[in-house]
Amino acid sequence: MQRATHLRTGVRSRSQVGHTIGGVNGQDALFAAEEGTPASRIVVATDGSCLGNPGPGGWAWYVDSHRWQAGASVSTTNNQMELQAVLEALRSLPRDATLHIESDSKYAIDALTSWIHNWRRRGWKTSAGKPVANRDLIVSIDRELTGRNVTFKWVRGHAGHERNEAADLRARAAATAVQQRLSVDEGMGWT
Repeated sequence: MQRATHLRTGVRSRSQVGHTIGGVNGQDALFAAEEGTPASRIVVATDGSCLGNPGPGGWAWYVDSHRWQAGASVSTTNNQMELQAVLEALRSLPRDATLHIESDSKYAIDALTSWIHNWRRRGWKTSAGKPVANRDLIVSIDRELTGRNVTFKWVRGHAGHERNEAADLRARAAATAVQQRLSVDEGMGWT
């Protein structure tokens, strides 16, 4: 079962969760106009990995074999790496593009498209009155979403989704590298 959530951001307080967008395949990973004009739609997969939880972790975003980025942390959690992957994609990809973010993290998708609205209203507290976990990352992502057109879609992990598998491979490689005290292949980023 796949779940797609459409999050349109314009004014932070008026983010809307609404309709899904059409299907996505490997051929439409990137639609860009001529050089010098803005990219119109970018499909990006994000993923996080943690060896132990907490433990060494890695994150990655992936558009295609030439456009991806990865990073790592010596001590982190899987949820932090899932959120970091989304944050780094938002920071790296063109602000004027429509972004379609695919993630296998229900936590990240729910946090950014559903729970965030109540957390803001409650002063960043959960319904139980406790501080929101990973607030710093979620607030940073919220800032990056402001004024952008972004959709989120949950995809099942390890189920043959090409971009998700590629992001997963790079996130795990980053986590393994930092665990073994090796340099992390950070990728080319957006070029």
